[in-house]
Amino acid sequence: MNQTIKQKNTADFVKSLSQSLKDELTSPSDYHSIDNVSPTIVLSPISNEHISESLRKASEYDLTVCPIGGATRLAIGNKPTQYDLGLTLNKLDKVIDYKPSDLSITVQAGITLEKLQKQLQKNNQFLPISAPLAQRSTIGGILAIGTSGSLTWLNGTLRDLVTGMKTVHPDGVISKSGGQVMKNVSGYEMSRLHIGGLGTLAVISEVSFKVLPKPENEVSVITTFASQADAYNASMSIFRSKINKLCLSYINPGALHHLNIKSIKPGHLIAVRLFGKNLSLKRCIDEVDSLLKQHNPKTVSQIREQEQEDVWQKISDFGWNSDTKPYLSMRISLPPNTVGDILGSLESTTITKGLMPGLSTNIGHGTILFHVYDVSKNADQKKFGEIVSDVRRLVRQRRGTAVVEQGPEFIKEDFGVWDGFEQNEKTFKSLKSNYDPLNILNPGRLF
Repeated sequence: MNQTIKQKNTADFVKSLSQSLKDELTSPSDYHSIDNVSPTIVLSPISNEHISESLRKASEYDLTVCPIGGATRLAIGNKPTQYDLGLTLNKLDKVIDYKPSDLSITVQAGITLEKLQKQLQKNNQFLPISAPLAQRSTIGGILAIGTSGSLTWLNGTLRDLVTGMKTVHPDGVISKSGGQVMKNVSGYEMSRLHIGGLGTLAVISEVSFKVLPKPENEVSVITTFASQADAYNASMSIFRSKINKLCLSYINPGALHHLNIKSIKPGHLIAVRLFGKNLSLKRCIDEVDSLLKQHNPKTVSQIREQEQEDVWQKISDFGWNSDTKPYLSMRISLPPNTVGDILGSLESTTITKGLMPGLSTNIGHGTILFHVYDVSKNADQKKFGEIVSDVRRLVRQRRGTAVVEQGPEFIKEDFGVWDGFEQNEKTFKSLKSNYDPLNILNPGRLF
């Protein structure tokens, strides 16, 4: 859009807003930047009606809109092709309805995961979602990104936990799908379109979840091994067992170094989170110990309560907080039984280029978080492109995908963010033309 026309459209857009929405205008900051692209203006709506008015008038004045939650993972996705209006939802942070007896809760999309969990904790319940930087990550942002954390091992993916959703479309229409409880989920499948949609089809404004009773007792068994093979084989034996487990992760020495957990010795780490009543939990611990001993562990320890929560949050935060942020990050998805075939290759393809790999896996999902650190701070840029190509070749051989989640701008431009999503792209473009024909929401961010 011509700069003069854009400035006029922006000025006319602001003039057309209701006074209550004008009061929510703020100036752009680094918080609102996406791949070094910043909006002209920022709005912080405090109601669904505010979101509706913002989108309707943005469409009218040909301004593009990027919704923002906690701004924790804005690096995911392509650089926006145009970015005029930042729509921050962190003022929409209320619990709308909570029925502990029905195991259901409805919240505004701007509520943080930490705040929601604290509300549920009052009734000894929890939402089985884990996400980086839970104190800042909003529910709307977590759903828009759509990736599963370690807690979804036992209870399904994000799509399985959502029973209803309210969304606001680019023309300002507010729609509702599903309901608060599972017996009232007419139209509930529609909400699945927006989970993982990066805010490109509509703005998520309210969400209903099914929640779970918090386990009576929990303990995490932390084990280190001298070799990757022993660690992976131990994790697969636990994976295939019938042990009650909430989480199961493998973390390589490079990732463990950056996690900097003082109580855990260096090595190849397996962390398994167990739950159950006293006798059941003891039986699970004994069985895990027995399986671990078959694979030559170096150290075995147990953690509980706050120490356990802190360790698992560090694992969730890995790669996204300032202490562990990598130069390049990819999310690899594979059939779970092929994960072990590739771990060694991922390490060697990085180490041979003089770079440090940090690997963290969710075994049950077949997910590998692959982080690359430039230890020297001046590595040849071509090496990172070679790593992306090498990793994608290895992953494609195993029928998987490798998405670039973080990286320098040239990586996204030269190699692309998405990999192996050709059929998804065709479907998405069809949905985009129906839901957002003017390409108002997050243009270019998904495909």
